[in-house]
Amino acid sequence: MPAAAFWMDRDRSATDEVRLVEGALESGTPSAVRGAFEHLVRYHERRGVDGQCDDGEHRRFMARVTDALRGHIDQVWDFVIDAKVDAQAARDDEQFDISWQHSAIQFFLDDHAAVLAEPGQESRRDGFAEDVALLDDELRRLGEAYGPLPDDELPRGLPKGHWWWWPAPLADGPYNRHRAWDEPH
Repeated sequence: MPAAAFWMDRDRSATDEVRLVEGALESGTPSAVRGAFEHLVRYHERRGVDGQCDDGEHRRFMARVTDALRGHIDQVWDFVIDAKVDAQAARDDEQFDISWQHSAIQFFLDDHAAVLAEPGQESRRDGFAEDVALLDDELRRLGEAYGPLPDDELPRGLPKGHWWWWPAPLADGPYNRHRAWDEPH
């Protein structure tokens, strides 16, 4: 997905993204998780920039997403496997795609890991950890090989822990110009 297409709807609110995430998960189609993850990353970016959803609303939304993901764990697993395969073969023009996939997976792990704590999910927990480590390595490789993403492709409200958007901190680099939502401005 080109970066411009991903961020094209930056005028949508976090509340709009909530509706899109829930709609994607309700659809039950094979692409539901990918669509939901795309909108989850956008939701977090919009929430970080605009602060539109209060903490109570956010917790209720995250609980609804966790419940919905329980019914799509195979699709979540497929998403992680696809991200791993994409990362291993990625070139400079795919750095954005791998970064957003990693952010989606990280939000899953941060906000919905309870799905993996359920009985029978032990091998997936281990697989997730291995795949995230591989994604980290591949994004470091991309950052070293191609440098940081252009400013117009960077999210404006993701947490600082999503370092892969800014893989090579430069003096006056994009990370210094676009602070994460959890940093003082």
